[in-house]
Order: sequence, then C-alpha cells, then structure tokens
Amino acid sequence: MNDAVMERDRLDCRMVNTAKRDGDTGSMGETLSLSCYDVFKSYSAKGGLVLHGVSLEIDEGDSVALIGANGSGKSTLLKSLVGLHPVDKGKVRVLGRELQDGRLEQDVRRQIGFVFQNHGLVQRLSALSNVIHGRLGFPGSWRAWHQSIAPEHWRQEALEALEAVGLGHRAAARADQLSGGQAQRVAIARALVRKPKLMIADEPAASLDPKTGMDVMETFASIAARSGTTLIYTTHDMAHALRFAKRIVALKSGRVALDVASANLTEQELQRFFHEA
Repeated sequence: MNDAVMERDRLDCRMVNTAKRDGDTGSMGETLSLSCYDVFKSYSAKGGLVLHGVSLEIDEGDSVALIGANGSGKSTLLKSLVGLHPVDKGKVRVLGRELQDGRLEQDVRRQIGFVFQNHGLVQRLSALSNVIHGRLGFPGSWRAWHQSIAPEHWRQEALEALEAVGLGHRAAARADQLSGGQAQRVAIARALVRKPKLMIADEPAASLDPKTGMDVMETFASIAARSGTTLIYTTHDMAHALRFAKRIVALKSGRVALDVASANLTEQELQRFFHEA
C-alpha cells in the first residue's frame, strides 16, 4: 500500500461519533448550542438529496468551520441548522429549542447573528444606521430603520459594535462609500448588536481579497472568542478553517466525512475535501 493511500485511510479513521446524546448536553457535559440528528434535505420532489442523514452536535462557545467542495451541501446544512431552509426529515435543535415545521421561533432567532458573503447593507444609509438594523425583529424595531429615530441606547450599542470592528470613525459614512472589507465589518457589527449566543456566517470572506479576508476573519473570530459566542462558518479557504476554528467539519456528497479538531489537521489533509464534492 503506498503512502498516499495509507495517509487517506488514517484520515478517514478520524471520524466523529455522532450517536445521539440525551438532552442538550454534550459528552463532556457541555451545553449544546446546536444539534441535528439524521437530517435529510432536497430542493424538489424530483431532485436528488443534498443532505443525507447528517448528524452533528456543536457545544456552547465552540468555533466550527464547515468545509467542502461546491455542491457538497455545506451551505445548505448551515442554513438548515438555523431554520432558513426547512429539512425534509430529522431533528434540529438550536439553543435548546427544536425547530417547529423547520422554522425557528422568533425569540430564538433574536439570539442569532447572521453574516453572509453578500453583506446586505442599505447603500444609501450610514454605517451606523445599517448596524442598528441588527435590532430589526426586536420589540419596537420600527425604530431600527434609521439611527435618527432609534433609541439613544441602541445608537450607543451600535457605535460600540462599530468600535469593536475598528470602524467607529466611519459611523457616519454611507455604505456605498465603504470598501468591501469595511462593508463586511459593518455586517459583523450589525450581527453583534443582537448580543447573539450563536453567530452564523456563510462564506464571510469569499468576496474579499486575501489580506482583507484574513483581517475580517481575524476580527470576526476574536470577537466571538472574547464573548464566548458559538461561531459556525462555511469557507473555501483552508487557512481560514485551520486558523480560526477549533473544529473542522467536512461534508462530502451531503454527508459528514470528517469532524476533527483543527489542531490535528494540516492543509494537505484538507485538500481533497475542497476538490471532491
């Protein structure tokens, strides 16, 4: 048996034990932020399955990178885990609550911060107003549309969030005056004002140049670590997966193919999960 085959077999042996655990605590007694068991998902009755019996448990305060080639199912899994895409079969629990009809209840959604590749800022509004939009969905959220009608403590929290991502000095700038990296930092600040227990990011650095992407991920991950917020993100960048996640979950053909502490992996070992769907 050649060395390449032996290395692949060694890596394949490091698989997660996804046996269902009772309640909302992990095997070491940690509280689970998110869990799913035997989840299946397709996008049409005639289409093939995108997720094939996925089971996963993520502990409170953990940081997890979901990786895989295009079509592996990682973005579908991420969105299914937080109720953006209802699953066909299986159970999903978020922050101790099971999804009902594939959807999260509003009080649970308020505890989650979302950051996507397309930052979704309102271009004609200021960075400050865009950050205050993170309060939409909360009581009195009609006042979150613009900083001028927002309560003073919301404005203060938004300014603090901008300071946290290094953009306090750009609070008054319109979104269309920001660079791509600055816009993504504003999107992170918008998620932070929700004071989330769980942060979800789908390819947050994919549209940025390598240096800016690394800087944005550094900001994102360090803020989550300092606050003890659970962080789950998808990425096509092996360096981002290894550097900013404690744990890496690889999907292949809609199944969990690897679930390993990032400290135990190398870029070489991850290569095949980025190139084989």
